[in-house]
Amino acid sequence: MRAGYLILRTDPAQPGMVTVRGADHPPDTAGKDAENLIFIARFSSLDIALMHFHTGLRRRLVDLNRHLYRATPAEAVAVAEAIELSHRPVYIAPDLAENREVTARVETLHRRHQMTDRLFNGIGIAAVILLLVLMALGI
Repeated sequence: MRAGYLILRTDPAQPGMVTVRGADHPPDTAGKDAENLIFIARFSSLDIALMHFHTGLRRRLVDLNRHLYRATPAEAVAVAEAIELSHRPVYIAPDLAENREVTARVETLHRRHQMTDRLFNGIGIAAVILLLVLMALGI
C-alpha cells in the first residue's frame, strides 16, 4: 500500500465535471498548479482511497482514462471527505471550506456507511447463530 495524495480539480474545459488524481507529492497550492484545485487529502493507502472515491461516484463516471466525473465540487469533496480511511485533509478550496452542503453530505455518507456496516454485521451474526443452531441439532 502506497501513501499519497488524492487530488480533486474542476475541469475548465468541461463545466460540471471534476477530475481525480493520485500523486506521491501534493501540488503547489499557491502557484499555477492551484488553478481549479478544489481538494487535497493525504491517505496512507492512496489506491484504496481512489477506489472508494470511484465507488462513491461510480454512476457519474464520464471518462475512465481522464478520471472525469460529472459532479459538483461540493459533491466530489463530500465523497472524498467521507472515505472511511484515515486521512488528513491538506487543502480545500476556500468557497467549500465552510460550505454547509459539503458538511451535510459528509454526515449523510457517514450515516449510510454505518448503516451498511450494521446490516452486514447483523447478517454475519445471524449466519453464525444459524450455524450454531444447526450444529446443536446435529443437522
